[in-house]
This record gives sequence, C-alpha cells and structure tokens, in this order.
Amino acid sequence: MITKNEEYYLLFSADVIDSTKKKAMHINQKTSWLPLFKDLYKQFPLIFCKKASNIKVWKFVGDEILFFAKIDDMETTPEYVKYFKESLIEWNSIPNKKKKTYKKIHDHAYLKGAIWSATVPDIDKALKTVIDIDKYNSVIRIDFLGSQIDIGFRIAKNSSLNHIALSVDIAQLCLRNQNIKKDIYYLESKELKGAFEDKIKYPQTFLMIDKNSNPSDRKNNNNMDGYNIQKEIDDFYQKVIDEGYQNTINILFYQNKPKQTPFKFGAQYLTNINIQQINTKSDEELEEIENHISEMKEWFLENYVDPAESCPFDSREGGYFYMNGGPYNAEEELYKNFDYPEEERKEAAEQLENEYSVYDWDKRFSPYDNN
Repeated sequence: MITKNEEYYLLFSADVIDSTKKKAMHINQKTSWLPLFKDLYKQFPLIFCKKASNIKVWKFVGDEILFFAKIDDMETTPEYVKYFKESLIEWNSIPNKKKKTYKKIHDHAYLKGAIWSATVPDIDKALKTVIDIDKYNSVIRIDFLGSQIDIGFRIAKNSSLNHIALSVDIAQLCLRNQNIKKDIYYLESKELKGAFEDKIKYPQTFLMIDKNSNPSDRKNNNNMDGYNIQKEIDDFYQKVIDEGYQNTINILFYQNKPKQTPFKFGAQYLTNINIQQINTKSDEELEEIENHISEMKEWFLENYVDPAESCPFDSREGGYFYMNGGPYNAEEELYKNFDYPEEERKEAAEQLENEYSVYDWDKRFSPYDNN
C-alpha cells in the first residue's frame, strides 16, 4: 500500500543489444549507423508510451532509453510489466514483418529490458528541473537518484533478448498475478557491486518473454515454481531487515506492516497472528495453532483449485471463465466452514495465497455436486 507521503514510480530500461558490434559493422561497410538509432529513439517510445498515458520518457543515455510511470496502486504493476513486454516483442519483431527492408540482422536495433522501482521521497529522490524554452514556455524534466535507482541499473546488466530483468519487488508483485506468475524465473542470488555493502546477495529474477525458446536460452536451470521463488525473495527481505537495510529498498509488505513481519514456527510462517500474542503462548498452544492452520489448508486444497488448472482462459474477455460459481476467496470460504479464531483463519488464507500465488480460486468439480 502506498502511503499519502510516498510516490511510487516504475522505471524501465530499453537497451540496444550489441550496439558496439552493430556500429562496427556499419563502419566496416562504410554506411552510417546513425539512422538505426534515430529510428529507435523516435519509434520505440511511440510504441511503449501509447500503452498508458502515465508512461513517460525519463531520458536517453547513449544506446539506452529510460522510461518512468508514476502509479497510485502497486497492485497494478503487473499491467505495466505486460505493456513493456508487449512493446519489446513488437519492436523486436519488426524485421520479421519487413523482410524485404531488413535484409541483415544488424539493420535493426534489437532491445533488451529491465524493470525496477523508485519510492519517493522515503528511499529515493525525484529531482524536478524547470527548463525555460522561451519567455512564454517551459518544460519540467524529472530525474531520479537513490539506492533503488542504483540497484536497478545493476540488475539491468543481466537482461537479454528473451529475459526482462526484474527487481525483487517487481517480481514479488508479478508472482501475485495469475497471468504473469508462470513466466517469472529465478536464476541465483549474488552480490551487486556496492549494494548493501556486499553483505547481502540479491535474487536475480526475470520475466521470460518466450517460454518456447531453446532451453539453452533460459537463464534459470532449476525450474523453480512460484512458491520457491517467493521463498528466495522472503529470505532476501529477512536478511535486509536483519542487517538493518530496510530503508535502502522498498520491502513492500514488510515495510509498512511491522506486525506482519514473518515469525517462523516449524515449517510455517505465521504472519497475521500478532507477534506479542505468539510470544506469550506455550509450545502446546503454538502446536495447536499450527494444527488448526494445517487442517484448514488441507481442507481448502481438497475443495478448491488454481483456476489455471480447471478454467478456460481468454485474454480478450479479461481472464478465466469460472464454470463452478467462482471466483472464490480463501479467507471467505474458511470463515464459512471453520469456527477457529479469526486470526488463525486469516493466517491459513494468507499462507495459501503466498504459497500458491493464487487469490481467486475455482471450486473443484465433484460429480456429487449436482445430486
């Protein structure tokens, strides 16, 4: 949730692949490489910025075009990730549509991309400069500075033609979205030069553009599912908190909700139950809570399913067609069927959502339902 004192920006990098090599090819052939980049600077912003009115060009940096979008709700982030992916696909597909014009691969400036965020003013700073064009007209230029900005440029170096590099907060929000989570990949965690004083390894997460590409083109070889990727991200956030770097990046659901800091008990993460309340309970009481939560989760999974497994999907119509009366909300269904304390039912629902990255469920079909 964005507080009234914060502004949240999405930042995008579209960078030319092998730009030095392309320039060298043109020089060797005694042709100018300048039209190639003029076309890029003119056409790609038109493709991307038309997706939403709040997407703006941030600046041009050599062979890289940077964009920003100020948004009011972080939950809309996956929509902008989708816009950027679609724009890269459209731009990189131009040679296939104009084969007679594009005879050689270096006749087109292919792009790779990265997405990260800025949280202003609590973490990053937005510098707004008024530039006078004449005595009647002026324009406002915006620039961003801060730790998250630096991290974004670090992760952008890991992007490729088929992989959009994502910061951990962007990856986490995408894992919450049914339509995008299947394309999120994790490679490894490694140190980012200068970030966190080299004490914390940063998860490398990506959005795969084409899942049908050659397996050797995939950055990740461990084929993690959404739950395991989320666990890597959770472990990273916990290290950020433990090392005292929570003011360095936007830790989303941890930052503004101190009572929901994960409390580890056994194999479960108890997030909704008040920490002070947990600390006053005996081991037997904690075990009983865990048994209640396990029981509710087991019952729920016996009766409800991820709609990706059961429902037809049509992007033109806005998503899934629920054939069994859905979508269903986990917390609401647990409230209807269990009398355990409210915080335990909330906890079970949140664990289901976090573990499966599903927030709208379908009911499992039973041949006895219509009897």
